[in-house]
Amino acid sequence: MKSLSTYLFIVAVFVAFGGTAYAQTGRITVEVYGIDEIKGHMVIALYNRAEDFPEVDKEYIVVRIKITGKSVTHTFSDIPGGDYAIAVYHDSNDSGEIDTNFLGIPQEGYGFSRDAPVIFSAPDFEDASFKLIDHSTVNIHLRY
Repeated sequence: MKSLSTYLFIVAVFVAFGGTAYAQTGRITVEVYGIDEIKGHMVIALYNRAEDFPEVDKEYIVVRIKITGKSVTHTFSDIPGGDYAIAVYHDSNDSGEIDTNFLGIPQEGYGFSRDAPVIFSAPDFEDASFKLIDHSTVNIHLRY
């Protein structure tokens, strides 16, 4: 038969470590610069899985923000800690998708977190990803 002190010790351990069982959340503030025309919407897509990046309809969270100036800022709140990547594009004609030419080259402004390089195709998740611990600010300069 276990003593009362053993039970109290087990309860104390659960109380002490029980709060760490929940993942801490943070915020990701995205600042997009270099908007050439003040019209349409900025699409900001947040990804949390390498195999999904930067596929349409596989985003962790996606937002559309009305363009009202030469820059756009958005904060994602209550995001669990971990690795993330961001892809953005300026949907200047509000078509709901990024316009490309016959070679697949974007005809609207676009960008990625960590200014990940674009060489013949979108960057890999590893090139664009960053670790969220508490609060991250990601600056993205659009490419045209």
